[in-house]
Amino acid sequence: MNKIFSKIMILALALMVAGILAPRATCAADYPMRSVTFMPSFFGPGIGTRHWETEQYGWGVDLQPSWDFGDVVYTADFLYSPFPPKQSKQYFGVGIGGFHISDSLSFGGTSVDTSVNGIAFKVFSGWEWLKGIKKNQGLSAEVGLQFGSADASSNIKYGGTTYKVTSTFKLPIIYIGGTYAFYFNKH
Repeated sequence: MNKIFSKIMILALALMVAGILAPRATCAADYPMRSVTFMPSFFGPGIGTRHWETEQYGWGVDLQPSWDFGDVVYTADFLYSPFPPKQSKQYFGVGIGGFHISDSLSFGGTSVDTSVNGIAFKVFSGWEWLKGIKKNQGLSAEVGLQFGSADASSNIKYGGTTYKVTSTFKLPIIYIGGTYAFYFNKH
């Protein structure tokens, strides 16, 4: 599982770097819009990229490691905005994401090693407010539905015996998210 996790992290980072460094095409107005995004939370610091290729179509990739960089949440989204933007942009999106969380705990001769891996699909609506002199800073809020499950496994060592516990659970159906984006090529 760690090899798969490493490959996913490398792929997500490569997509973020490629998106940020992608050359600007000659398009109308400010498009394509390329950004770096930040999503700090209680889980950990988050970084990613959001791109609007046209006024209507965009995509985003996010990677959020835990504060100790041992666990990670990653997502990829496709975005669609049916309305022309002015000071803000309303959009709809679909995305896929996954996570890997592992932890170890030891107390009184007992140790517990836990690993949780999951994948989720989401459908959401968002609103991004463009601020700043060039309107190159975006603050977005998203709400929607997510569908997915996670597999959890624990190894409990007690008194020379090891017990293995596995379970599967469904993720909460409500999705809430938010992002700060800095767009590089706004005029």
